[in-house]
Amino acid sequence: MQDVGVHQWSDKVGDLLFRCERDVISPSEIVSELHGLMASGPAHICAEIRPEISRSTLQFLLDAGAIESAALRLLTRCGYMLSTDGEGIFIGSVASTITGQEHSYSGSSAAVALCGALAMSLQDCV
Repeated sequence: MQDVGVHQWSDKVGDLLFRCERDVISPSEIVSELHGLMASGPAHICAEIRPEISRSTLQFLLDAGAIESAALRLLTRCGYMLSTDGEGIFIGSVASTITGQEHSYSGSSAAVALCGALAMSLQDCV
């Protein structure tokens, strides 16, 4: 049986995804929360992909309005792809190093699409 802490962490990742889908959270909040979840997540899920960017550097980028750059800094240890569809919706894809699967997410910005895909990848590892 898995640790209760893993399930609580997974619930937080799921809650972040739910708020992304409902568009009730700003892109900068998504990036910030995802950074925290990756930094505090279970080692068997997050150890290989923990963000190399410090909380203060991430916050500096977010405060400067460089939200996409901040999101990309979360993905430095992951394979990813970003594209847009014919209507200008961003589609982010992340390849999980743990499961070997790819997860895609569409959003109104590059940051939302990439962070959504990464969050889906993390949640699938539980």
